[in-house]
Amino acid sequence: MTGLLMLGATGCRNSDQDDRLPADYVGAAYGDLGGGKPVDADAARLVGPHFEVRYTSGEVSDHTNDYRYAAKGYELVTLYAELDLIPPRFATADSVPKAVIVVDGVRRELPQVPYLGVSASVPLGHDAYLQITDEARTQSLNLRTGERGTDAIEAYYRPQRVSFTPSSYQGSAASRYRAARLVATVTVSLGDNGGTLEPWLPDIGWAAKGHLWLYIPKADVQGRVYTDNAREIDDRLLLATLLTFQYVPDRVAMFALTYAGGRSAPLPRPAASALITSQPLLFEVPESISSGTLVVDPVEHLKADYATAPITWTRRFPTTALAWTLTS
Repeated sequence: MTGLLMLGATGCRNSDQDDRLPADYVGAAYGDLGGGKPVDADAARLVGPHFEVRYTSGEVSDHTNDYRYAAKGYELVTLYAELDLIPPRFATADSVPKAVIVVDGVRRELPQVPYLGVSASVPLGHDAYLQITDEARTQSLNLRTGERGTDAIEAYYRPQRVSFTPSSYQGSAASRYRAARLVATVTVSLGDNGGTLEPWLPDIGWAAKGHLWLYIPKADVQGRVYTDNAREIDDRLLLATLLTFQYVPDRVAMFALTYAGGRSAPLPRPAASALITSQPLLFEVPESISSGTLVVDPVEHLKADYATAPITWTRRFPTTALAWTLTS
């Protein structure tokens, strides 16, 4: 592991000198120089809407890497991270998580989330806790043991990625309007990245207790109508030369998410348009789910301006179930 110094220049100092660290010292720790022992990186990990920290080694010592010594009767508990930062899920400039160290019930403020490592002075044998508050929810991590506290938001530490098989749909339906024949098509693409289970989302907030958001960030839904007689569907003859038209499928009506013991409809979102076809798709689901299907069942609904006759459907859209599972 690459070693960088912690909080100062190199050099060896005498532990008996007077300029010891304050008893309430806290600081960032940049790089394990070999004194740390491996910790369970999955346990020594905190995740929130706007941050993720993951520590890989830790140590208890009487001095920092640059040989500044703890106060008498105190020791330093330290966790180190790899030097590769983990990008947060939903980073925004106006949502900055707050971090503190708590020792024996006393809070010590940190200037920012200690992504690369953190060290705290504690009375001999005492614990220090890193607490990070994000969107009004606080989670804690014991610096001595490298274990999360009981306040952890468990949804962040379970498999979250949702994979669809297949990840696309294509269907058509036929209809008649007066003497015109029409064929409507709908295509759906969920993208290569599928979706995720999230306890919190921007503009929506935290899911209710016992529930999560199943979030598909890029659900591209397109609709088109083909006709052999444009004059029949436009009495004003403004579109008489056009044989293909775009229309906007009803995204709420055409999708349903099924899983053991239940079924969820998409949450209403801002209206799509023929020009903006890729929008998030969002479902509220029980936190216990692990697999199911996304049912795609487009609604046969077309509207003709100044219509003087009904649109009669002679062939319906096929209904397709896209299987989904949690993969990681």
